[in-house]
Amino acid sequence: MMIREFRDEDRSAVMHLWNAAVEAGEVVYASMDDDYFERKFCQGPAEKAGVFLVAEEKDGRISGAIHGVKPVDLPGTKPGWSYLTFELVRAEDRGRGIGTALLEALKVRMKEAGAGVLAITSLNPVNLDWKIPGTPGHDHNNMPGLDDACQGAVFFRKHFEPAYHEIAMYRSFESGFSVPGEIEALQMKLRENGIETGRYNGIQEYEYETMCKRVGSPYWQHVLDTEIRAHHLGQPNEDPALWPDGIKPEGPRPLLIATVNNRIVGFTGPV
Repeated sequence: MMIREFRDEDRSAVMHLWNAAVEAGEVVYASMDDDYFERKFCQGPAEKAGVFLVAEEKDGRISGAIHGVKPVDLPGTKPGWSYLTFELVRAEDRGRGIGTALLEALKVRMKEAGAGVLAITSLNPVNLDWKIPGTPGHDHNNMPGLDDACQGAVFFRKHFEPAYHEIAMYRSFESGFSVPGEIEALQMKLRENGIETGRYNGIQEYEYETMCKRVGSPYWQHVLDTEIRAHHLGQPNEDPALWPDGIKPEGPRPLLIATVNNRIVGFTGPV
């Protein structure tokens, strides 16, 4: 078995590895087709800074794959950080050390690229989609760090130190949902204190850099920069990395904001 760089001829084998893990319930990733592979691993941040390796057996069979992103200057990334996107090993080949060999090879390449950290985190500029367990296929467009229930959780805990615990929350609107009656009263109370809440009108200018700096998020600064510009121009967000599922929106997306005078002090993100 040898570890080598991914070649396009490996695409179908990697997609098979991926979809086999999805179908077996080992990961919560969305299933993959050729279009999804192209958008996630051949364009944008992956094209600019991606590291893609495979484990090839003597008979030419691909038994594992790993992907990561080298340190790159993009909104939301941290200087000197590299990111592990995914790692998969064929079920019948596990226990032979393939996963460890792939991970060590990735670490070498990241260090050579100047990385001081390899992280599994939602800050990875390659955003993978995941299906929310216990739902009829509802999805989220930004994979968190390590899914505690995934097949590889024990493996990754041996090689990475936990930094924080992310909690994903879900609320279905399909049955039993209504806006609580006290919301209108709460909005009026906020208004009495100079705080307005509602939908951004697409016209007014607001200052929001202070909010983004205080929460330490250049990523959300970039989201607001580009989405508000989209509203002013009456066109879709200009950054393909912010398009849901990689599909260009029809136009500017709604922003729900809280404002004090001419400042945005809270928002939901594009809806």
